[in-house]
Amino acid sequence: GGMIDLARLGELGNEGVLALLADSTNVEQNGRSQPERKVRDDLDPIFQEAKGRIVIALFSSHIRRIKTVIELAQKYGRSVLVSGRSLSTNIEKAVELGLIEKPHNVYSEALGFPELDPAQTVILATGTQGEALSALARIARGEHRLHPRADAGSPAGHGGRPACCARAQRTLSGGDPSDQAGA
Repeated sequence: GGMIDLARLGELGNEGVLALLADSTNVEQNGRSQPERKVRDDLDPIFQEAKGRIVIALFSSHIRRIKTVIELAQKYGRSVLVSGRSLSTNIEKAVELGLIEKPHNVYSEALGFPELDPAQTVILATGTQGEALSALARIARGEHRLHPRADAGSPAGHGGRPACCARAQRTLSGGDPSDQAGA
């Protein structure tokens, strides 16, 4: 997004808004986040190169990132398996509000997942903050039906961290995706 409009915030205060409560991760970090377009450009080759299931964890409120993942999945013929009530609810609300076009390739955990080739799927899960009961934590512990233990080509399969997975982690955290150290 753009810079904050302090004048508009002042107007809202004059109109009776008493307080603005906001929360942000990494607020103590200097600098700026990458624009979503850059994240999309860095994720695109990961979607193109991945031979197995792709697992992406994000905040359920990050509608733009959710839209990015859904669009890339459509581009590469993958279905999105949404694990987490908050993610499913926010996707439904985003569709209702016109923020996301109704996707044909998205399945929610609540309604059940169809049997699909893991190489044609993307798991969208909550759990970026390491919450013990999040979908990502349950997947990692093998307690979730979407655990990719049998997916040899999956970035999460067999506990491996291929270059594309490490690159994605640096991309999403603001690191340099061209730096392959630690991949």
